[in-house]
Amino acid sequence: MAAMTRNIKDSVSISATAETVFKALITPSAIQDWWEANQVIIMPETDGFLAISWGSDKDNPDYLTKTLITRFEPARALSLHYQSYQSKFGDLPFEAKLDAHFTMAQQGEFTILEVLQTGIPDDQVADDYYNGCITGWRTVLNNIKAYCET
Repeated sequence: MAAMTRNIKDSVSISATAETVFKALITPSAIQDWWEANQVIIMPETDGFLAISWGSDKDNPDYLTKTLITRFEPARALSLHYQSYQSKFGDLPFEAKLDAHFTMAQQGEFTILEVLQTGIPDDQVADDYYNGCITGWRTVLNNIKAYCET
């Protein structure tokens, strides 16, 4: 099994308070908007969970993820450990222990939101996933920025 050493780190400056940004990360209707999901269920607390599905058919989603909330610090940090990932297009072609860490830092009237995804295998079989995540996280951060600034 390949080492899971590839990480993705990106950030965005948002004209909103850290409280506003954090609330956008834990509110189902907000997550549906900025993550372009069709269903979201969250138990927003440490050891809680976040389940998200994507696709036009709620009874047969294209993608479904379930994460454990491993860090829950309002207006500071939210960490997710991926427990399952399902796709009607097939399984990921690799094993991984994926985590996503969001941190917020207030700087005057702005909040710097940073995302760090860890646990991506350093193996050619994971290249497409890795490159897709780089683009995906940039889109997600821009969507969160637009949501919080509206």
